[in-house]
Amino acid sequence: MSLEHKVVIVTGGAASIGKGIAECFAKESARIVIADCNEEDGMAAKAYLERMGCEVLFIKMDAAIEEDTERAVALTLEKWGQIDVLVNNVGTHLYKPLVDIKTQEWDYLMAVDLKGCFLMSRNVLPHMRSRNQGCIINISSVHANASSKHFTAYSAAKGGVVSMTRSMAAEYAADGIRVNAVLPGWTRSKTTDKDLSHYDEAERSSVLARWGRAIPIGRLAEPVEIGHSVVFLASDKASYITGACLSVDGGLSSTLIMNTDH
Repeated sequence: MSLEHKVVIVTGGAASIGKGIAECFAKESARIVIADCNEEDGMAAKAYLERMGCEVLFIKMDAAIEEDTERAVALTLEKWGQIDVLVNNVGTHLYKPLVDIKTQEWDYLMAVDLKGCFLMSRNVLPHMRSRNQGCIINISSVHANASSKHFTAYSAAKGGVVSMTRSMAAEYAADGIRVNAVLPGWTRSKTTDKDLSHYDEAERSSVLARWGRAIPIGRLAEPVEIGHSVVFLASDKASYITGACLSVDGGLSSTLIMNTDH
């Protein structure tokens, strides 16, 4: 898909959806920057992608810290001299009743999920504008459009990502920069594995089956299935797509109620 030797930054690329996205770009022979706060997972992901024959740079970065995001962009340009694609994937989530959310919990989630997207985009855009080309893909969530109880903070942040995507797309289309969002549904990740960790094997299978029954396609997504959509939006096959918010959720958002009770 004409991504060979393109330089792609994937924030939160060390594990779960981010790693799946990085893997899909690696299969297209892109050069990958994994920007993640978890050094152990980041180095493991780097080694995994290198075994696939991919050129990889790991940068330890906290997306909520302005100086970290500036450093990540500077190191990428120092290494390869260009940035073709930015995937704002890094995020955290909070499952908690609104009245129980502490102010610092709210602020932290907004800093990672929304501010981090803003900081990385702001740092990359001048370079992309100077080349009159580039692609930014923001990873939002199905919860931006169709949520459920106890996801108020997360839904607010991911809804902000969707709104930011649409505004950025309009603002920078004339500069040759496309901006789109992918909205994953329930996906196998470190978070879901943690949620299931206190069950035995039979109970885990039962819970996964119950979660799957809430999804029209009948199962959770695998991280690479989100990655395939991201790679498509970054490719020249999506050259006329900007401002789009693509749900990759197995039909979950088409249902009336998202019952996420554990």
